[in-house]
Amino acid sequence: MQVKNWFDVDREGLKSLQDGKPKSWIARELIQNAWDENISFCKVEIHQKNSFCFLSVEDDNPDGFKDLTCAFTLFKNTDKRKNPNQRGRFNLGEKQAFSRCTRATIQTTKGTIVFDNIGRSTKRAVRDHGSKVEAQFKCSREECDKIIAEIKSYLPPSNFKFLINDEKISSQLPVDKFNTALVTELEENGIFKRTLRKTDVYLYKSTKPFIYEMGIPVQEIPESKYSIDVQQKIPLGVDRETVLPSFLRDLYAEVLNQTFNEVKEEESSQVWIRQAFTSKRIEKVAVKEIVESRYGDKVVIANPRDPIANDDAIANGYRVIRGAELSKEEWNTIKEVGDNCIKSSTKLFGKTPTNNYDIISEDKLTAGHKYFRKISQKIAKEFLNVTLSMSFIKSKENLPAASYGKWSQGNRCMTVNLSKLKNDFFKEKITTQMLDLIIHEICHEKGMHTEESYHRAITKLGAELTLRAIEDSKWFN
Repeated sequence: MQVKNWFDVDREGLKSLQDGKPKSWIARELIQNAWDENISFCKVEIHQKNSFCFLSVEDDNPDGFKDLTCAFTLFKNTDKRKNPNQRGRFNLGEKQAFSRCTRATIQTTKGTIVFDNIGRSTKRAVRDHGSKVEAQFKCSREECDKIIAEIKSYLPPSNFKFLINDEKISSQLPVDKFNTALVTELEENGIFKRTLRKTDVYLYKSTKPFIYEMGIPVQEIPESKYSIDVQQKIPLGVDRETVLPSFLRDLYAEVLNQTFNEVKEEESSQVWIRQAFTSKRIEKVAVKEIVESRYGDKVVIANPRDPIANDDAIANGYRVIRGAELSKEEWNTIKEVGDNCIKSSTKLFGKTPTNNYDIISEDKLTAGHKYFRKISQKIAKEFLNVTLSMSFIKSKENLPAASYGKWSQGNRCMTVNLSKLKNDFFKEKITTQMLDLIIHEICHEKGMHTEESYHRAITKLGAELTLRAIEDSKWFN
């Protein structure tokens, strides 16, 4: 026996592949088919009775179905593949929807087709114009209400009337719109391929944001306050519910380029914004503004090789961003923007001088400098058992007033930057300012600013010096 067709379709098998989808998807497939045509109105009737949902979608397309066999033929060639302003491409969705129905009917200008428990039959009855598709499927009252609520969230264009149970769903004005080049899917010379094409993108404020394909919801957007309506065919999987990750990144980047000034601090780490950061389309000004919104204007990148700079940044009220906090792609974007976005901790707080400093020779030190050195060495030796050396410098670098370093073989050094300390800082007797700086620096022997051991060393040394001053009033002389 020989048959013309290579393949048959098992309806139950097709139905089982659709069972995980929400039942609102049935209405979506039928409605978008109507919207893809030359219509002036689309009327939806939907109600629930006796555990079934009864759905009809009617339009006034003058031609009705161009080819009635498309109603039951999977993957048949369609002109929609060549038109970026029509949503369909696979000629599959309507059949997937019918597979979940107990009964379906298509009335059009070319005839009538009935799908029921017996099979498929063709009737001679025709319409003067337009099409009406009716579907019946098992559905609870709650499920039916959810379907109605979802299709009321559709964004119909202004060139036709959209009715749901005789209620008009009006077109909405977007809060913003822009034009950009996005990937779409088109058939060219018999080949279906992705093509970059200019299109309009509309933004709507929404409590439940979606990506829309010309008014039909495709995919929910996590956290965003905007729904995004792309005015051309979106690259989708066969199930029409999977958007290409690369498309999402570029779309989110283009939206963020338009809206970054409106992003609040609590919104700046939202998933869609982080995805936008991984696109090469993101503009530098958007990156800088979002980083500042997320972390504030006092932020540095941690340098794992410079823990002192990291620590000093924290001590000065900076947010220190470490590698694990952002993805590799996000870091690449921030690095491309450069220091105008986030500087490294070393850039702002690095204590390793370059050649751009002068060492103050011994003969140029004042009596106040020498006293400061002597009392620092005395405190370090007696209370921390540290032999301390001291260098005085003048630096044009952005170096701190003083820094403490651990050298090899147990040697320790305090570097004092006279460019940051006024001449009257140094006295020939102990002062609060001098003692504050000494304690702050030599206690780094026990740890960094953010370490508990450092703070314990400070409080302990402060207490010991207080007792010593009480017991021996001449100890600081």
